[in-house]
Amino acid sequence: MKGTLAFDPATCDYGPATTAIRQILVEWADIDWFEAGADTELATSLLIEHNARARVLMAEKFAEPIRIEPRKGGWEEFRAFCTRVRGPDAKWDWKHSGLKMLSKRHSDERGWSLKDHAPPMAVDRILGASNLFLRFKDIVVWHDIGPRLAFKDSLAAADAAEAAWYRSYAAIELTQCIEWQLVEQTSAVESNPFVPLLRCYAARCYPFALAADEFVLFEFSGQ
Repeated sequence: MKGTLAFDPATCDYGPATTAIRQILVEWADIDWFEAGADTELATSLLIEHNARARVLMAEKFAEPIRIEPRKGGWEEFRAFCTRVRGPDAKWDWKHSGLKMLSKRHSDERGWSLKDHAPPMAVDRILGASNLFLRFKDIVVWHDIGPRLAFKDSLAAADAAEAAWYRSYAAIELTQCIEWQLVEQTSAVESNPFVPLLRCYAARCYPFALAADEFVLFEFSGQ
């Protein structure tokens, strides 16, 4: 399942990080979500690379080595993993305690904040599809610039709910990936830990962190 961006990234200027951000947006829009045909070998190497890059800044939160178990199944199995990682008995909150803290530390250590560094926008451009931020006086928030996906039109209700939940968290990683580039003020992506993570999704594999050192890479069987 794919969506379409409401703008052409090639026409956008995001400062010194423009080339990288354009590429990130193009790759994100090209992800075919929740389809069979995964490249598990590629996704495994990408998840290892993500973890290695994250450890450079926050070794206490990102374990080494990590165990990665490929799993294949359908929506029932996918829903079970979603429930497992967000339930009260989950061992590790990868999204909030790991990835969110990683992004925050990177920005804090370099003195970058959304409020201070988001550019001012004219009123007639505030809802522009390609704007990374929305500014309302002293309040600045990220603009959800990714394509919309019609889960409810193509999936059963229970499956659509889990698909929307999972992708909503992945979309946060998109903004974290872009923020990393804005903080670094460069189009070089070799240190950005979110780039290989987003590419796991492009490889049609869906990571679940069961513990800080234990991951499942889920792929859909197509049956």
